[in-house]
Amino acid sequence: MYFTATKSQGKSDLAKEVVIEKGDTLWEIVQKNFPHTDPRIKISEIKELNKLEISMIYPGQIIRLPD
Repeated sequence: MYFTATKSQGKSDLAKEVVIEKGDTLWEIVQKNFPHTDPRIKISEIKELNKLEISMIYPGQIIRLPD
């Protein structure tokens, strides 16, 4: 899992992005980035932010993380 920062559309703040590697899961990404949060809530936010209909992610895919 690689992290990058990009400029949000029309905003000056930076959004955190993750480049998915083989074996990564949304659950694992949430646990690493939001350790004191219910993973189900953040997974739902990630899916909505990235317009994912299911929780399946693929190596090389770039997903944005919520604040």
